[in-house]
Amino acid sequence: MNKLILTLAGLTVLLLSACSGDKDGLNSKQAFRELESLEGMWKMSLDSSSVEEVWRKENDTLYKGYSYEVSGTDTVITELIELYLSNNEVYYVPTTYGQN
Repeated sequence: MNKLILTLAGLTVLLLSACSGDKDGLNSKQAFRELESLEGMWKMSLDSSSVEEVWRKENDTLYKGYSYEVSGTDTVITELIELYLSNNEVYYVPTTYGQN
């Protein structure tokens, strides 16, 4: 749960930094580099299940992740996620099963 809260806080800081970046996008680039701690598995335990996210750094401008829900012996992937830096802008692109 604490890792999930830290992840959400980190994404919030990243997005706010990206929005307030200078004209060259230096703040966006610096903030994006600080996402290295996002890599790995994050787990949030619920009453009868858990939600887990896995993040991997693909290169200096792209992180890929996915989330899934585990309930008993059932595991369901809920979304694929890309977080990338392009033209000094940060993009969060989720693809949710059954909605996209």
